[in-house]
Amino acid sequence: MTYGFLLSGIADPGRLKSALEELVRRWPLLGSTIVRREDGRYAYLPWSPLSPAPPITFQTHHSSLPSTSVCPLPRPTPRPSIQNISTAPLFRPPPELHHSHFDSYAHTSPPQPIVHLQVNTYADDTSAVSVTMPHCFADAGGVREILAAWVGVLKGEQVPMTGMDTLFLENIGSGSGSGSGKGVDEDALRADRSGGAARRDWIDWNQADSERTTRWIFVPNDYLSRLKHECTAELREREAAQRDYGDNAGRSASRTRGDAGGVKDPSGAMGVEGVADKEGAEAVKGAEVANGAEVAKDAIENPGQWVSEGDVLLAWWLKTVYSTSEASSSSNTTSCTDHIGIPKPSPISDTDSNTDLDTYAKTDNTLSNSHTDSGPTSHPVVPPVPPVPRVPLAVHIPMDLRNRLSSLPQPYLHNALHSASLIFPSSATIADLSLTDLALLSRQAIRSATSARMREALAYKNYITRRYPGGEKTVAGWPQHAERCTLSNWLKMDWAGEWMDFGPAMIRQETQDQDQGPTTPPIPRSIPQPEPRTQAQPQAPHGHTHPRSSLRPGTILWADVSGRTTAGGNRASGVVCRKDKGGVWMWYTLPDWRWESGELGQLGAGGVGAGGVGAVGAYGLER
Repeated sequence: MTYGFLLSGIADPGRLKSALEELVRRWPLLGSTIVRREDGRYAYLPWSPLSPAPPITFQTHHSSLPSTSVCPLPRPTPRPSIQNISTAPLFRPPPELHHSHFDSYAHTSPPQPIVHLQVNTYADDTSAVSVTMPHCFADAGGVREILAAWVGVLKGEQVPMTGMDTLFLENIGSGSGSGSGKGVDEDALRADRSGGAARRDWIDWNQADSERTTRWIFVPNDYLSRLKHECTAELREREAAQRDYGDNAGRSASRTRGDAGGVKDPSGAMGVEGVADKEGAEAVKGAEVANGAEVAKDAIENPGQWVSEGDVLLAWWLKTVYSTSEASSSSNTTSCTDHIGIPKPSPISDTDSNTDLDTYAKTDNTLSNSHTDSGPTSHPVVPPVPPVPRVPLAVHIPMDLRNRLSSLPQPYLHNALHSASLIFPSSATIADLSLTDLALLSRQAIRSATSARMREALAYKNYITRRYPGGEKTVAGWPQHAERCTLSNWLKMDWAGEWMDFGPAMIRQETQDQDQGPTTPPIPRSIPQPEPRTQAQPQAPHGHTHPRSSLRPGTILWADVSGRTTAGGNRASGVVCRKDKGGVWMWYTLPDWRWESGELGQLGAGGVGAGGVGAVGAYGLER
């Protein structure tokens, strides 16, 4: 995965290289090479002064052309837009340094370290700086730790120590590493043999071998705020209606018992203005559960429903991508009366097979979104519609565990990911759900990932990894043959924030900085932990409405933290990269046929996007 930054000004390649090599000397695992052990498993071999490989690989080039000759930058638009522009050519490493799997690293001669630094400078006073490393080594949170420490070395700051003997799935939770799986809730995750690769045994409808394209999507802040406001207002209306129903049911129960009237629960612990009479309150609660109103049930147990901006963005994107119900001539169909579920996958056994993993668990979720005098009318999450292909849609919501599990050492460089998942009977289900319903389902899935559940899941991953060292099993929270959709939210990484200060590496700095030259600066103090900005800071607008000469050298003009992978198959995946004063930038990879269908096709053609507030597209802008 490659993380790239286009900077204003000309960077000093020597300073950047020296600082990153100095960081490797302090964090030897960062300079690892990959070896294959006798048991067939891959391992990291940390860098040492006696290593035959350098701490990092490095490449630099100066072009007499402007950076715009390589590719134009995407630009903000008044309404949501899809921009068929790839900024990857600015940062992409050369082919001989690109590896898609561990075996490729293990067979390089001479051994190649896992980190590659590339610095390209251009005639328009810009610099493209990129770092490439295996995704299996570090997730986005780990890369943020690495970049923060690298920038700290540039500034001459003390780098915090990190537990170099810790890797993903190691020493997490008391049950992990037992080797037996005892004490592990094996219902926490399922093992999926597909590993996400393109499989020939997928049914034709899934189009596993179709071509894929990655495009940038821009969503203006005011548009996203409006959607969130509408969702919040709808949730408040539902809660008010639920309270009214609770009052009516409570009064009815009191009248039945001959009481003078119900007394409202002053604590509000029930989430509804129920009666103090326990039997009446249980009648209200029982009726809701019996009707399958999972959202109403959650409102009682967790007063005050809410959704985040990220939940709304995910819901909007799902509605935009999967807005058209695909027809199928296959007899392998199911009625849409099936319910959406937050999966509790089945455990694997020594005798399991691929077909054993085809089934998936569903909770009896329904949403109460309308009311009558006689009580709430519970609508199934998936209303009856004509049959659709029986290919589940698995929506995967990655979660960073660094702020959720105290047992992780800090800083933690490696993969620290868990995920919340939603399983839909098919992608056609999405069109039948409101934006609010989808956002709320996302929030419920994330809420379900408690600390205890995460520890169980990580311990189970560790158990599976140790049990199947050949890598023939990977762990996933989705049905094996499902159409998969992943959207990672990296906004809290604050990629273009003030903590990413490349100023000390720029040639056009103040005199005192120029006198330092390309040597590594001293190390006087500790690095402050970067905090996300609470408000917009002055930065280079993507539309370039101000001359670059007015920008401080080292200002980030564009952050391509797309981390594009080479995974095969039909997996739709993308990242919400960052938010600036104009809006939210995200990239997404989809099969080409998806880009041209449904709301995506309308958005690209200048039609109305999901959400119903006139999302005119800018498809192919500035191509």
